[in-house]
Amino acid sequence: MNYPKHLEEKIREEIATTYVKHEIRKLFWQLPENYFPLIDNNIDCWMQSPELAIPRDFWNGIHGIAMGFKLKIGFIYLITAENVKWERKMVSIDDLIFGVSFEKTTTDVGEGKLRAREVFDYYQKNKEAKEERKLFIKELRTRTCDRDGDPIMVTNGSVNDGNGRLADAIVNDKTEILAYVGTFTTEEKVPKNYWLPTSVIIDHLFFVYEAIRNNNEKMFDQQIEVLKYMLKDSESGMEEFKERAVISRQPDRDKIFKAIGV
Repeated sequence: MNYPKHLEEKIREEIATTYVKHEIRKLFWQLPENYFPLIDNNIDCWMQSPELAIPRDFWNGIHGIAMGFKLKIGFIYLITAENVKWERKMVSIDDLIFGVSFEKTTTDVGEGKLRAREVFDYYQKNKEAKEERKLFIKELRTRTCDRDGDPIMVTNGSVNDGNGRLADAIVNDKTEILAYVGTFTTEEKVPKNYWLPTSVIIDHLFFVYEAIRNNNEKMFDQQIEVLKYMLKDSESGMEEFKERAVISRQPDRDKIFKAIGV
């Protein structure tokens, strides 16, 4: 199948594999540290694996890990959006916003998503709280092999992944942090032409089939409208929809294709 070429850009692959290697250290937290270099080398080669359909299985797998364990909503869309340009660089703490309200760090300072500078200033003024948080983070990190040096992920100044690493940097008086920074290349700051996971399409089609099975044309039309909306910003999603997601059984297949307009 013909997928958009940007899905195989090295920087996107690097962001995805770096994320997985970071999470693997959490998931296999009882393994000795010397196991991980070999695991890392294997993950680095996933995009070239003879056992995977590339790039399909690669991006579906990244989505499965990100959503399956940590509910990283929108993670796959940002990494793979054609209108987001990625680079790896050092970023000033002053330019960052915590992507979440981070328990035992930002909650001492205020509610909601806070600027990293606000948190930094708070801990500069409150030394006792700073030492307490530093100890908490240190104890938290001792549960797994070292992963604090991994780049965080940032778009529009907001941290999409790595809020804990940002908190760690702040209480250790760092003014910069290594990050993968995504910049929108379009005026509209919304991901476009991204990888739409095949499982997401198949999950939604379940309700389309239910509508057909129950002869519920209203439900069928509603689900088709949602499906059209899902597919409109994803060339690869449309390919997956046509070639893999829709069942071969007739007349259901033709009914769905006709409703979608393909």
